[in-house]
Amino acid sequence: MGVTHTFQTIGGKLKTSTLTPIRAIRENCVTCVQSIYAVEDCRGETCALYPFRLGDAHTVTQEQRERLSARAKASSGG
Repeated sequence: MGVTHTFQTIGGKLKTSTLTPIRAIRENCVTCVQSIYAVEDCRGETCALYPFRLGDAHTVTQEQRERLSARAKASSGG
C-alpha cells in the first residue's frame, strides 16, 4: 500500500516517490533532523512519530499501537 507524493528533501529539492506509511514517516524524520544518520540518535521522544522513525514499528507495544491508533482516529474525525 503506497501513495505517490511529491515532498521536499533535505537539500530543498522536490522528490516524487511512492510512499508507504512507514516510508513517509522515515522521510519526515530525515527532514526533521537534517540527516539520514541522525535519525537513529533522535532524542525527540515526545514526537508522535518517534517509535516509527527507524521503520521498525514491530518494536511498538500493542498498548502504544492502540493509543496511537485512537489518537489518529480522533484527529481525523473518524
